Amino acid sequence: KKKLEYNKVFDTYYYELLELIKNENNSLMLKEVI
Repeated sequence: KKKLEYNKVFDTYYYELLELIKNENNSLMLKEVI
């Protein structure tokens, strides 16, 4: 059970990190366009 909880936390962290990276990439692209 403990491992399952850990995986859930890790998944959440990982997805948030992915979203962050996507946002960063979008910001960089926007800067290049402007």
